[in-house]
Amino acid sequence: MVRITIDEETRAKLFPAEACELVEVFDESGKLLGRLMPNLSGPPPGWVPMTPVPSEEELNRRADNVGPCISTEELLARLRSR
Repeated sequence: MVRITIDEETRAKLFPAEACELVEVFDESGKLLGRLMPNLSGPPPGWVPMTPVPSEEELNRRADNVGPCISTEELLARLRSR
């Protein structure tokens, strides 16, 4: 990976304070040089998880489940036998 340090003026042009989307960088002739993704502290606005986020109650239910268990070795043996 190549690491480039930019000055504050360039950073402000590429990633304004509210930037949360992909930034395309072009040269003077209009050729696409690359795409940059800002380093976000959380999911971008409008992001929707692909699966529902389980409730605290559901997480506790799963943690308390004492159903039948098998060891990692038993699981690997089952998978290898298929």
